[in-house]
Amino acid sequence: MRLAGHLLFWLGLAGLLAAGGWTAWDAVVDRLSRRGRALPAVVETARTATVYRLAPGEEISFPLQPQADPRLRLLSHAEVAPDLPAPDEAEIRYHLNATFLSTGGHEVGRRRLAFTTRVVRFRDDADGTVFASKSYLGDPTLATATDRSILTVPRGARRLELSMAPGPPPARGAAVRLYQPVIADDAGLDVTWQRMSRAERRRLADGHVYEPDFLTRKEIHNALRNRWAPVGPIGIDGRDYRSATLYTLTEHGGRRLGPAPRPIGQLAGPTLHAVIPVPAPGGRVRLALAPWTQEGAETPAATDPTDVTDVTDETLSVLWYGERLRDRWRGTRVWTAAAPEVTLEVGPGTLDLVPSRPVAIRAYLSPAEPGEDPREITPPPIRLRHYRLATGESLDFPVRHVGTADTLIRIDVRAATPAPSSMTAANEPPEPAAAYRIVSDRGRLIAHGDLPHPSTRSGYDLLEDMPGAPVADRAQHFFRLAAEARWLTLVARRPCLVAVFNRPAGHPVTRRLPEDETGDPDRVLRRTWFVLRPVAHEALVATEAAPLLELRRHPPDDDPDIVAGRYLWEDFQPAGGWRGRRLLTPRAADEPDRPEALAAIFRPLPPTGTVDVVVAGYGPNRFVRPTLLFFAPEGARRHVSVRVGRTRPLVRRVRGPTGMLPLDAIRRGRHRLEVSSTVDRLMINHVAQGLGGPSFLRRLAVEVADRPMVIALDKVTESDEPLLMTYFAPGELAGATRRCGVTVSIGGARTRAPRPLSGLTFRSMAFDLAPGDGAAVPVLGTRGRTVRPGRRVFLPIAADLAPGPLSLELDFAPACRGGTLILSRVLAGRRKRLPVTFDRNDPFTQ
Repeated sequence: MRLAGHLLFWLGLAGLLAAGGWTAWDAVVDRLSRRGRALPAVVETARTATVYRLAPGEEISFPLQPQADPRLRLLSHAEVAPDLPAPDEAEIRYHLNATFLSTGGHEVGRRRLAFTTRVVRFRDDADGTVFASKSYLGDPTLATATDRSILTVPRGARRLELSMAPGPPPARGAAVRLYQPVIADDAGLDVTWQRMSRAERRRLADGHVYEPDFLTRKEIHNALRNRWAPVGPIGIDGRDYRSATLYTLTEHGGRRLGPAPRPIGQLAGPTLHAVIPVPAPGGRVRLALAPWTQEGAETPAATDPTDVTDVTDETLSVLWYGERLRDRWRGTRVWTAAAPEVTLEVGPGTLDLVPSRPVAIRAYLSPAEPGEDPREITPPPIRLRHYRLATGESLDFPVRHVGTADTLIRIDVRAATPAPSSMTAANEPPEPAAAYRIVSDRGRLIAHGDLPHPSTRSGYDLLEDMPGAPVADRAQHFFRLAAEARWLTLVARRPCLVAVFNRPAGHPVTRRLPEDETGDPDRVLRRTWFVLRPVAHEALVATEAAPLLELRRHPPDDDPDIVAGRYLWEDFQPAGGWRGRRLLTPRAADEPDRPEALAAIFRPLPPTGTVDVVVAGYGPNRFVRPTLLFFAPEGARRHVSVRVGRTRPLVRRVRGPTGMLPLDAIRRGRHRLEVSSTVDRLMINHVAQGLGGPSFLRRLAVEVADRPMVIALDKVTESDEPLLMTYFAPGELAGATRRCGVTVSIGGARTRAPRPLSGLTFRSMAFDLAPGDGAAVPVLGTRGRTVRPGRRVFLPIAADLAPGPLSLELDFAPACRGGTLILSRVLAGRRKRLPVTFDRNDPFTQ
């Protein structure tokens, strides 16, 4: 027994010595293998990961365990030769085939995964050495940057086979890693934490303020539940698969090579508009322009090679538009490479900018108070995923309803490639880009049809990964689907891009004005539409068929009839008893006069002097009766004397602060007015343009009461008829920040036909309104009372509502009391009016 014990002792000692010797030898071999390699000394601090290498034609199998979360996370790197030409701006594309197999080896699913990556290289600042960020020790092969894909495991899959599809160089292999979400109970998470190394714990605690030893049990469990556990392949290393250690540099003093990063700001060019919202109250806006060049982007025309001038003038076309129709301004500014800045003085609204060469634009608003820093107002990008369809391909979207209520759907359709502008005729009918099918839960076809779309190029939208590539403009189609509609299928008639959105029933549209209109970067985003994903979303993302588009606000389309003054303007009042107030609201200087509105348009007269005017009116009347409007200090007696031509003068003694004096009937045409008065301001209506100075419009407003307002109106056309609600906050709120909340409910007949519409009506809307900015608006017939300028709110009455009676219910919060309201509608074009019979014996109608 003693001899056997001695023998076991010496055998164990020999084993320990052999193990130690092998470890030392392995360290020596590793140190020797590092000599002469391309990686710098900072590899000592590199992060390592175990990867599994694939060459074209090879396969690797991974076991799959049944999980409540059926997702897999696949990380992949392309492998390229070390002599890949630099600079490394070229993208590398390769494909992997993923096949899901059942326990019996039957195929239950297949995916073809597309990856796009590039080699990341750095140049050492000290000695100029070029090295890659990812590589293998002892192997000159380089690995590219990491690309990721999320796979959904089909039901019944127990094994995943990965292979690399043959493709063009430079990718000659791939390295993959597979992860599965960790699902464990609290006890299992405790055991996992105890078995983790100090470095692993620290890595998990990076997102916390405290060190790993000070984390609570709940914080530890939350960190562990969000982990992805690696999945190893099936078989023996070296026979069934090839494993390797991938080194990723984390600390280096080099400068990255390759293309310059995308500059900060909105990208713009000769065919791409930048859109910058300007928040209230506006002011001095400084635009910083950084030249930008990238593959696929527009480039300026070639210059004369003999020109050695270093500074070249460039231009920036500017369109500013505000809230009102007449709030428009166009101009051009010049900038140079030596001074790439432009400064503008604008009010609240939106800037639409077109530079003469590709640039990235950042906007800064100067502070209202001196000593404060300028505020950047460059809007953050809005990115939406679209789905690319080839001719004949289809996508299925589930339609979810809230109870039995209708669901609103919006479909954006774009041609895959826009046609050249020279080939797009303005009167050419759009071709169908896609077809739609609406199906019930039992497979019954409810409706079908085409979605037309013109192939015009968009000047406002761009592809996220190729900003310079042309993008087609969008056509929007709206649906109101009844509860029986459960599936929406889109079939491409020609290559196109589609995106689908829904609006849950009973979810009111909310707006905070003016912040939501001016695009304040600090505001909370309130979405009107929510993205609806197709059933094949993950597969489309994995195969690069779901590109991201960056979208920008488009300028409004001004109706030419409305711009020219050819429209019908209607005001609506609530039912029952209500109190009205006459307001004198300002008009734009260049707004054309409508003959039917001349009685409500007042223009200034000099308090004393002689002026020539053109008296005008509407209808067959040859005589009109103008009205004088005066403003005078309260309590003081003043006089007004006006003589028209050789007629007897109108002489009145008045006491302020405001009042109206009717003149005698005057024949239309040119007259000379002799004015003599002691009032502060004097105005007259029924006078055509030409007096100079600002003009004003007398409006009848409804005073906000304690109870909701119910307003009845008729929809008269099949198309959109938006309403305009203007709220005037009490004048005593000057300088205050009290806001008004109002809820709008729209009732009436509607069409539920599942057919594409040009717009949709939101039945429930909530608005949070700030008081208007600017000069106070006088309330006529009161002792100097004023209200704040109006805050305009557009209420969509769209094509989904059939012509007929409608009702609006306006419910105001207590903070709105003391304000007034005007609800109006503008219908473009001339309208048929009721016939009027005139008495020929009446001098006013002759």
